[in-house]
Amino acid sequence: MKPVGEGVEIDTDAAFRAGAIKVNLRTGSLAVQEFSDKLCELTLTVEGPAGAQMDLYFEGVSPDRPHYYKARKVTLSGKREQFRFREALPAQMRELHLRFDILSPGCFRIGEYGIEVIKTVPAWIPGRSGELICSLEEVSVHEGSGSRELRRQERTVLQATAEPVGISPELFVVKPESGGIAVDTTKAFASGAKKVRLKTASLPGKTFPEELYELSVALEGPAGARMDLYFEGVSPENTHYYKFRQVVLSGKREVFRFEDEIPTQMRELHLRFDFLTPGLFRVGDIGFRALSLPPPREENPKLLFYAPFDGTPEAAVAGGSKVPEVAEKLAFADGVSGQALRSTKKAGSLLRYALEGNLRPETGTISLWFKPEWKETIPRTSNPEKWQTLLTMDRPEPRVGSGAVWVWSWGSYARGEISEPLDSYIQSGLPLEPGRWHHLALTWGGERRTIFRRRS
Repeated sequence: MKPVGEGVEIDTDAAFRAGAIKVNLRTGSLAVQEFSDKLCELTLTVEGPAGAQMDLYFEGVSPDRPHYYKARKVTLSGKREQFRFREALPAQMRELHLRFDILSPGCFRIGEYGIEVIKTVPAWIPGRSGELICSLEEVSVHEGSGSRELRRQERTVLQATAEPVGISPELFVVKPESGGIAVDTTKAFASGAKKVRLKTASLPGKTFPEELYELSVALEGPAGARMDLYFEGVSPENTHYYKFRQVVLSGKREVFRFEDEIPTQMRELHLRFDFLTPGLFRVGDIGFRALSLPPPREENPKLLFYAPFDGTPEAAVAGGSKVPEVAEKLAFADGVSGQALRSTKKAGSLLRYALEGNLRPETGTISLWFKPEWKETIPRTSNPEKWQTLLTMDRPEPRVGSGAVWVWSWGSYARGEISEPLDSYIQSGLPLEPGRWHHLALTWGGERRTIFRRRS
């Protein structure tokens, strides 16, 4: 390497003949370490053999990653030219520098290089009533390492990958079109893919104080095609956090919604959409918003059944019979208002009411107060001894496809099921704390299914 004119000249021939696979150039540490999630542009002026390749890097140490890097591969034309590489950097960096890897033998002339913070349109933009929108208008498609990226003004808004790792991004087509993007997963599944994933850019902020949050996405795809909708990110404990709901497409354009709790503090949060079947799909705007109240119910809902358990198991209101069919080994204790039913596995408590007139399996809301008496938080487990049924219809064998409504705790997590053919379920994102009253509500019917939890 030797100085020439306004730069340096580097001849890598001897290094590659001796077995080198790359020659690295690295700058000193940059003085600025705060970027506030701004878009940064790296520039490099270079001349080298036509067809030679280089990797351009932002590299350093972030607060949660010992080795942070973002890279872009470029191919030289044989003439002096300037390359630009834009990327959104973490708000804080412990150390940051630029790196240029020469991947081919030859003589290269390196001129000026630099980094600049530029103004850009954010990945998420304000929508109606406090909603955030990940708009897919005016996006362009770029190929990354094992992925396809959709960018708006060089800011990545969506990333598409396939599972298992190793499926070439050339096998899943992602292209902009009017009102959104088209995703064709046919070739990827024919080549062994198990799923194709779309992941949004990180949501702004790391605090989520509301009880409930909703993601929404406009989708069109083959009738019967399946997809998983995810809240995903990194928890305060630096673990992989996710909550998901599976949906089945009708063949027509429709908007799917998924509501769930999110921990109050998150290191990072984004949305993810997994295509589980081959076909051509169209994706429209993606939304995220807080829901401060339980989900809306049908107009003019009718109370079918109400049992206050104020010293008796007999219902105060009933569309069918008020008197239990079975009431064995029950006890009563202080409740939120008046008394409450106390039932335990140890005592062998059993309370059963007639279904007819008291519950509609096809649609409704079940609401109750519940205070766990277990001594510590119980993880999700396949051991039925750690499950607690709060309310259930008869569950035939096989249960899947029977339509039986079932509200229960999976370890310490409230879970609701309606036993539909896909056997999907919905559950609370946070555990039920022992010794505290929790208000639980499961709503189902049509496309909507929600479990809502509120502590006393």
